Amino acid sequence: MIAGFSQLPAHRLLNVLRRIDTGGARIAVFLLFASAILLRQPTFLISPRFWCEEGAIYFKQAFEHGTLDSLLFCYGGYYCWVENASAWLASRVAPLTAAPLVTTLIAFGVQLVPPGIILWSRADYWDAAWKKSLGLLIVLLAPLTGEIWLTTVCSKFHLTLAVLLLLAEDVSRLSRRQKWAYRGLLAVAAFSSPLPAFAACLFILKYLSVREREVLWQGGLLVAGGVLQLAVLLQQPGWLHARQQEAPAHVYALVAFNRAVVLPFGGLPLAQWLALHKLQPLLDAGSQALPVIGVLVFVFTCGSVIWLAKRLNRRRQIGLLGAWVIFLAVPCLTSGETKDDLIYPHVGSRYFYVPNVLLGLLLLERITGQPDCNRRVRRGALVLLAVFLAQGAWAFRVTYHDARWKSWRHEVELWTHDHHHPVQLAPGHWTVSLRPVRPHGCKDPACTNGVAPTR
Repeated sequence: MIAGFSQLPAHRLLNVLRRIDTGGARIAVFLLFASAILLRQPTFLISPRFWCEEGAIYFKQAFEHGTLDSLLFCYGGYYCWVENASAWLASRVAPLTAAPLVTTLIAFGVQLVPPGIILWSRADYWDAAWKKSLGLLIVLLAPLTGEIWLTTVCSKFHLTLAVLLLLAEDVSRLSRRQKWAYRGLLAVAAFSSPLPAFAACLFILKYLSVREREVLWQGGLLVAGGVLQLAVLLQQPGWLHARQQEAPAHVYALVAFNRAVVLPFGGLPLAQWLALHKLQPLLDAGSQALPVIGVLVFVFTCGSVIWLAKRLNRRRQIGLLGAWVIFLAVPCLTSGETKDDLIYPHVGSRYFYVPNVLLGLLLLERITGQPDCNRRVRRGALVLLAVFLAQGAWAFRVTYHDARWKSWRHEVELWTHDHHHPVQLAPGHWTVSLRPVRPHGCKDPACTNGVAPTR
């Protein structure tokens, strides 16, 4: 199939891609993208699971407490509307055995937001159908991990990407309905994670450039969300200290190099080998040359990306390069993972999804953005983008699923007979102990969450 596709004449291939900008074709491509998300690991839909905190923290809170306590619940030093609302909905509208299906479908819907923005965008950045096609592939393949797939715990990263995609939109072309839809999206994103608040400065810079009132509204929503998240963090100082782990500057440089350069272009095996056999022994030895190595690696990493953005117009430089710097630095500095462990590609991989997508979009803009750009530079960027997508396609088969993990339905059946049984989640070492609660309006003492326990 791929071989046949590659043999199509160039003009026919371009005609196929141009048709993507028609209404019906957009829907077809959108459905194709949705199918690719599901087909990566159909088990997540056939036998849904709760992932980590999604079940152990958020669903447990919603299952055992009332609506207000569930929706206003704060964990991890921030407030997350999406996780609270989806867990509450799962505990109310579905039987216990099917509860993970609700959160999986909500995560699926959130994951479709960025491709939806790209397909229906009127921004100059997406001025060609083939460019939208490559953009969709970047969003689909850039994760290089299965950790952020179909789980509301990681919906915040897809929402953050959606916020950054809105930076490219020309608000003067938006209808009144689109403006309110985007405002709603920004509000949901800002009240689901502290990450979108860091993009507020980019929206303010955009406002200073275009002087559109709508951009000010958008930035204001992100600032409001950031104020809320800061207030929550100050109310939970323990989480603030947990995320303030100190590490030498060279550690951050090595992390950025392995996660933002080696991983996207060298792939998972090379990044893992480099971390295990080169970077970790170097850190363990505590060599006096580490600061010098850190400076060299930092200069190479940042210099390479700055070179990619060198010939872009000022707005694109601020949007793409500025966002890449912010969303690479913030996870390194604030993640709850041990900083040294971040050199490994499988540790905290969710934190590097957004900067890797931005890197792919920067390559795409380098290829198409400047007509006076050197032809060799464009070809080099095209080769890098091809390698980037190839590595993502290879890693697409890697998912966070193990057939040895017990199914949620089976675990719930065991729990109904013994309420002391800890229900296993995904991954397998995560469990949740549910406390049976009598549903509202049920007067039968044996009635607990719609499941009568064995006496």
